[in-house]
Amino acid sequence: MVLFELILGIVVVVSCVGILNNFIAFKNKSTENIDGLSERIHKLEELEERIKILETIITDQNYDLDQKIKSL
Repeated sequence: MVLFELILGIVVVVSCVGILNNFIAFKNKSTENIDGLSERIHKLEELEERIKILETIITDQNYDLDQKIKSL
């Protein structure tokens, strides 16, 4: 009976350690994902600003005139 309880105790401890390791690994990945998303959001905001500037340049009336002059 004691041997069975010892084996059962070892199995429980090993299982708990495995679950704890998985939890810690998942938490670390979540933190990395959040940092990566933060960087992507910042880069996306920069790109949106650049697109606004390019749209302003292209829709400017002088840009169209410059293109017509260059095509002559």
